[in-house]
Formats: sequence, structure tokens, C-alpha cells
Amino acid sequence: MSGQVVTSKSINTTAQLLKSDKQMLTVLLAHVPFVAFLIPLGHDTMTFSVIASLITGALALGNYAMFRGTRAAGCISAVLLMLFSAIMIQARGGEIEMHFHIFGGIALTILYRDALIVVVAAATIAIHHLVLTAMQLSDAVAGINKCHSPFP
Repeated sequence: MSGQVVTSKSINTTAQLLKSDKQMLTVLLAHVPFVAFLIPLGHDTMTFSVIASLITGALALGNYAMFRGTRAAGCISAVLLMLFSAIMIQARGGEIEMHFHIFGGIALTILYRDALIVVVAAATIAIHHLVLTAMQLSDAVAGINKCHSPFP
């Protein structure tokens, strides 16, 4: 050892973070084909879904490669999970059923056993809704599907 004090608690914490990061990477990568190819069926959003899913999957791999075993990796994974929710909602034109992914996604962040990561997931989707609502109320288009708007 290099003079660093290692306790069983710090070993378990690092081991648990590494395990959680690997599990979350698996969950995120499993989303890629599902969100890219199944979610857009019946809608004209296949190109959007494929590109957005591949980018999100690549970000998940980058996060795991650079930050695994850290609290930051969990926070980034939580944001990416909520990003998949947003992609699903957008690809289906705002269908209410796609919004349920948010609740499941937030529940999945509990595997980190860290309240901050759960809060980051919830805050991400809250900010997403605030920004999109403001854009929709101002009639901004920027590729946003008007069907997602609850306003006429």
C-alpha cells in the first residue's frame, strides 16, 4: 500500500459503484435497439430515433470508460436514462404511455443507493419539461413535434 488508509467501507463503496455502473451501462445499451427501432414504429421518426439512440449509447460508453466507479458516472447515467425517456416521448409524438418510462427510469437509479443520483434524474426531466413548455408556449419549432404540446 502507498500509505493510504483503506477501510472495508471504502472498498465496498467503490465496488458497489463499479457494479452499479456496469449494470446501468447494460440497461442503457439495451435501450439503444429498442428506442431506435421499435419505439418509432407507426410514426415518421425513425431517423431521429436511430441517431438520438446511437448518440446516447455512445455517451453511455464514454461515461463508463471515463468515470466508472465515481459518483459522477451515476449522475451522468441518470441524465442519459432520462434522455432516453425524452427520445421515446419525442419519437411517439408525446404519447402519455411513453412518459411512464420516466418513472421506471427514476426507479432504476435507486440501484446506486445514492439520493443525489435519484435527484439528478428527477431534476433532469423537470428541467426538460420546463424548457420545452416555455418553447412550446412561445411557438418555437426547432424540430420539436407540435403533437407533444398540450396546448393548441
